[in-house]
Amino acid sequence: YRTNTFYLISTSNYAAARTYAIQSAVDLYGSGSPEEIATTNAMYAVGIGAAYSVCGTAPSGLAASAITNTSATVSWSAVGGAVSYDVDYKLNTSSTWTNAATATTSTSVALSGLTLGSLYDWRVRVNCSTGSSGYSQAQFTTTGGTSCSTAFEPNETQATAATISSGITNTAAISSTTDVDYYKIVTTATSNNVFNLVGPSGVDYDLYIYNSAGTQIGSGTGATATETVTLNNQAAGAYYIRVIGYNGANSATCYTIKATATTVTSCQSAYDVSTNGTISGAALIPFNTNITGLISPSGDNDYYKFVITTGGTATVTLTTLPADYDLTIVNSSGTQLAISQNGSTTSETITRTYTAGTYYARVYGYNNANNASSCYTLKVQLGTASVFGEGTEITGSDVLKVYPNPASDVLHISVPGLKAGTQSTIRVVDLKGTVMMEEKITASLQQISIAKLPKGVYMLKLTNGDKVTTSKFIKQ
Repeated sequence: YRTNTFYLISTSNYAAARTYAIQSAVDLYGSGSPEEIATTNAMYAVGIGAAYSVCGTAPSGLAASAITNTSATVSWSAVGGAVSYDVDYKLNTSSTWTNAATATTSTSVALSGLTLGSLYDWRVRVNCSTGSSGYSQAQFTTTGGTSCSTAFEPNETQATAATISSGITNTAAISSTTDVDYYKIVTTATSNNVFNLVGPSGVDYDLYIYNSAGTQIGSGTGATATETVTLNNQAAGAYYIRVIGYNGANSATCYTIKATATTVTSCQSAYDVSTNGTISGAALIPFNTNITGLISPSGDNDYYKFVITTGGTATVTLTTLPADYDLTIVNSSGTQLAISQNGSTTSETITRTYTAGTYYARVYGYNNANNASSCYTLKVQLGTASVFGEGTEITGSDVLKVYPNPASDVLHISVPGLKAGTQSTIRVVDLKGTVMMEEKITASLQQISIAKLPKGVYMLKLTNGDKVTTSKFIKQ
């Protein structure tokens, strides 16, 4: 009655009749009710549609039995309407599933070839005539296990060191007077490394850390079996851990060893570019802005470029020094104009009067001082000197004005010497010489969008006939 009254219309076919009859049963008695099942199967009996299936329901009653060191039997409750089942398993530490059975009609599967004393995940799903259900998942642990006295063995030398992962606690033992345990951890970036050894009470264990060349770089040699070694700002590479009993100390009781490597975030600004070892590769920096950089490795020089368009005073400061760094100012010819050489980590300052032109600040380590992780801070603070817009550069008789600088979205370009009616081309070039943008300049004051440019330092080249005028700007 409900099917005829609420759903069927004059153009309904047999398929529609099946759909609406089943829906009416759900409306009146609920989803999964005997009435829904009976209606669905009645339609199937006269050749309309498929039989009722519960494939949307994953198996339940998951269990594991007959567990040994290397085998187990997994089982589950039968699902009505199931055609078959699929079963997979894996070590809990693995991300890859191993298929144990495909399209089995049994409700149990025997697993073999397992690792003793290990936690396993397993899963099962239903296959029906209309598809497959989701997986149901459970776990079991095989019996037995490895004694900590034999864990990671043999690992008595650097060549046989057991590789461990950062942040993972590992268990082993110093089980004899001659036992030595070596471990290896590999880092992929500059990092702060912490090594933790926690041993049994009543014995004295020591901890030693070596770099990839085998040179000792840290140790913990207290009077107990618990030691911690912290090594900051370590370069990427392999590190070796040595655990040994002092004067032959040993115990059947396990110790734990953990190495944690935390990547150090670089403090360098975008202006400390790889090419700034000479004035020709120096990045153009904004005024009145802190610029951070690194002096590394030994012998490194960092040059920074700044342009004064109206002469006057300016002060260059070098602060937050991690080592004994010095500061010089040179002109566009590379001639040194001023120097500050305070000792140790004392800040450097140069205040002088500048004429209009291009200058470079040079930062370097005294006696090759350097630091791979701690940055210095450089700033060029304008006094009475001024600019048309930070980064404006004078080249020949014409002046190319660019502002604001740094800029993020729109760059204003002013060419006072451009004659009305003439047409010039402006190109934006990166530090590798790649042309990133090209536009026509038809007025002495024009703006261009740089919103899509990556952050960095760029050269602006204005071509007007056979004359080329250049300037640098910074996209932030």
